[in-house]
Amino acid sequence: MVPTLVIASGILLLGLYVFTRHDDRLAAGAAVVLAAAVVTVWLLSARDTDRIEDELRASQEKIAELEAAPAQRGFTAEARAQLVDALGDFVGPTAFVLANASDVETTKYAREIVSILNDAGWEVPPSFGMMYRPVLQPGQERVPPGVILGISSEVPNPFASSIFNAFRDSGVDVTRGPHWPGTEHPISILVGPSR
Repeated sequence: MVPTLVIASGILLLGLYVFTRHDDRLAAGAAVVLAAAVVTVWLLSARDTDRIEDELRASQEKIAELEAAPAQRGFTAEARAQLVDALGDFVGPTAFVLANASDVETTKYAREIVSILNDAGWEVPPSFGMMYRPVLQPGQERVPPGVILGISSEVPNPFASSIFNAFRDSGVDVTRGPHWPGTEHPISILVGPSR
């Protein structure tokens, strides 16, 4: 756009010079050149304006799309190591992880949690460790966001608090909730959508 304006300005100045310095025939020619330059500048600026508006509209649509997309949760290497180390203190527990298969981000995050539990020495049975089914409690309209840690009453309270704190301290958006009914494992972890 800038080179176009520079060229058009040069043509305009040349046209004005010729118009003021020479006879009528040259003046008429200069007026035509001047008019052509003005029209050219107007057309080029209109085209550039349309292109810029299209690019702006596309950028705004991309921003809206990114804002609407769920946040991608995950663990840094440091947070992962911290959680594996903290949960490794509790050898032998079994956990039941629930996630909704229709939510790709939630499923990915749940698999990462299962991997961390396995690395910490926990038993997350493959056939029961990841249940891909609707995970609504009676009366719920949607799965609450974040991670809900349900610990059965057979787990001693200091142990339950330590597990909860390990998740929270590693950056997991975790809340305490009821133990998932119908599971034989003392710990149930419901992975809901990101906020």
